[in-house]
Amino acid sequence: RGPRSVSGHVSETMKSSARSSECGGQFEADLACRRCAWTESWLSDFWFHVRNQHPLISCCMCHPMHPYSKRERLAVLLVTTMLTIPATTVLSVTFSGNTIAQHLALQVSILYLVTLPVMAVQVCLEFWAVIDFWIERLEGNTEETSSRDGCLRWCAGAARFMKGYFFAVAMLFGVCMTVISLLILNAEKEKATFWQVMKPATISRVQSWLIWFFIDPIVPYLGFVWRWSREHARLCHQS
Repeated sequence: RGPRSVSGHVSETMKSSARSSECGGQFEADLACRRCAWTESWLSDFWFHVRNQHPLISCCMCHPMHPYSKRERLAVLLVTTMLTIPATTVLSVTFSGNTIAQHLALQVSILYLVTLPVMAVQVCLEFWAVIDFWIERLEGNTEETSSRDGCLRWCAGAARFMKGYFFAVAMLFGVCMTVISLLILNAEKEKATFWQVMKPATISRVQSWLIWFFIDPIVPYLGFVWRWSREHARLCHQS
């Protein structure tokens, strides 16, 4: 069998695997598990991965069947943005000045003290956003489904309620922090504007969206390159 026939057979195996995963909710589970290898082309799979995992792009382009919905992604985006505002405001006041050294110190401090910690918080929020999906996936896995599934349904409902409640409280907290940040700037500078509050927070957000393209693909065991290689090799072995 020549290279082209082997490649074609592998491609058919991957397509068959992708089609079979759409049955019984497996496709949604694969999306929630951040499956990386869907086709034979790593470039196409990486673009699909970006559309479903990037903290900004996925808010508009994620798969409609993804358990982590666009509404939840927008909520997480707003919450993480609100979390950056008070910290970046304090840093902008601390490193206020017009010299190059002060500007550089502000950028570095925002990166290490705000951007990276908030990115870690976002990972936790993304896991929390789909916890009700995983609870529901546990239903019906055993023969004794009456009491067990009833308990799981209750837990899934409670998780959804707590998720919505947490996002609402976080948004209210963020609005309060924005007002407090504006008051802090008003105390330090005369006639502080809303943009002066949002500018350092915007810098932090842009940093996180760009850094994602460097961190997500290369993280050992969890990054796209590592996972795609393992999943692709497993699919090739199955062929």
